[in-house]
Amino acid sequence: MSNVIDKLDAVINVEYKNKYKEWLNLSHEELIEKADEISAARFVKDNIQDSFTEDEAEYLLQFKEPLEILVDRITALNDPNNIAVKEQFSDMVSEMYDKKDEYSDYELSEGAGMQMQ
Repeated sequence: MSNVIDKLDAVINVEYKNKYKEWLNLSHEELIEKADEISAARFVKDNIQDSFTEDEAEYLLQFKEPLEILVDRITALNDPNNIAVKEQFSDMVSEMYDKKDEYSDYELSEGAGMQMQ
């Protein structure tokens, strides 16, 4: 490994491959329940080289399973029971409403033209 980021990349890729093997043995329902975790794990795996400084990578390498820690943090940031997430979602919907024209490419439901604006 040429640097600490490459080492972190290798460690996370091994951890990802192990989790991937576990995911292959899950039922369809279990996979759906773990979709956020799987998506977060893939995001981390695919973005290691561009997302960490060497100091940050060195810090993460102190842990036995750095991927698990990063996935837990990402999924916590998107937890719908988190009040900040609920507020962000509400703000996003309000912004969409304010910028209706940006969504004109999406198909409207039947009778949508009759709704009051």
